Amino acid sequence: MPVTYWKTIELAIPAGGSKEDSWTPDTDVRIGKVYVIGKGTVDLSLIDLYVEIAGNTKTRPYIPAKILDPSNQQFPDIDWSITRGSKIYIKATNNDSSDHTIRIVFEVIT
Repeated sequence: MPVTYWKTIELAIPAGGSKEDSWTPDTDVRIGKVYVIGKGTVDLSLIDLYVEIAGNTKTRPYIPAKILDPSNQQFPDIDWSITRGSKIYIKATNNDSSDHTIRIVFEVIT
């Protein structure tokens, strides 16, 4: 199925700290893929991601953001069905000694 749109969440994560954000789709959607892209020079293996959808944890307890790097040759398909009004919660933890900004991009198929 073709992509309907992309939704981006940008997180500026302080060194040794965490940042969180959420998104609640206003229609039923399917997420085909989730990409994590660093702004500038970011070692995505030092960023841990926690993902929860409608109270259901999708990471146990977290995954290295490197897994969702589009250049990863083992890049996973997600294929999550999300009902409208379900909260998608993201928390990123920066295990580096420098501040970093990442973009989490959802490939949305409706």
